[in-house]
Amino acid sequence: MDWKKVGTGAVIGGILGGPVGAGIGMMIGAMFKTDSIPCPHCGQKVKISPENPIYTCPNCGKLFTTDSGLHFLIVLGLLAKIAQVDGYISRAEAEEILSIFIDIFEIDPSQLNEIQETFQKAKESDLSVIQFAQLLYSIEQERKILEGIFALLFRIGAADGGLEPEEERALRQIQKEWYLGERIFEELSNIYLKEYREIEEAFKLFGCNRTSSFREVRQIYRQKIRNLHPDRYQNLPKEAREVLEREAQRLNNAYEVLKRFYREN
Repeated sequence: MDWKKVGTGAVIGGILGGPVGAGIGMMIGAMFKTDSIPCPHCGQKVKISPENPIYTCPNCGKLFTTDSGLHFLIVLGLLAKIAQVDGYISRAEAEEILSIFIDIFEIDPSQLNEIQETFQKAKESDLSVIQFAQLLYSIEQERKILEGIFALLFRIGAADGGLEPEEERALRQIQKEWYLGERIFEELSNIYLKEYREIEEAFKLFGCNRTSSFREVRQIYRQKIRNLHPDRYQNLPKEAREVLEREAQRLNNAYEVLKRFYREN
């Protein structure tokens, strides 16, 4: 799957399935005519009632729903909860969510206020991000759709440059809840966290961090690269010169990464 294009075509068609709030109707209608159904997570029979669409399985303790009309609302809840799982929603995360509403879900601007109000209610819900994930899995088990939604959650978590420990823990738990396997996490990390990792490695090479000024970084770079000037080691054996040349190239690459970082921030 092309994760940079995720959210289009069949994936988002599966999420929305029509106008916002209309639902998808993935559950079999006969479920509402019986007093018990198998838990979607563990298979244990659970007594149900048409008046109460959300249940906690007494066997595995996971949440599930019999109302597929809640599909899109649950997705909104997931987006909201993953954004605030580390305690707050950053500006970058908020902008990423808005981009998903407009560019991925193709929400009509006239519906945007309504969607944002629903998003706010989901954010304030007592349900955790994992409980929302359990609810979604109970009515949506199409792997491609789950992978698409997981990619959106990863995008939000990584929107401000990297994953906080709480965000990574939540994403890995969702990955397990949806039986997605380890590969998807690594694939998404390579896309959304590659630049963040390059910046962190560059700071580490220079022995400073994001609180350092560009002037400090430049001074450290100049000192280090000066020590690696070819004039200083032209009489060394070829193998030694090649090692020092590679180190100088490494410093130059890291410096370019940090110059770009400070220019964009």
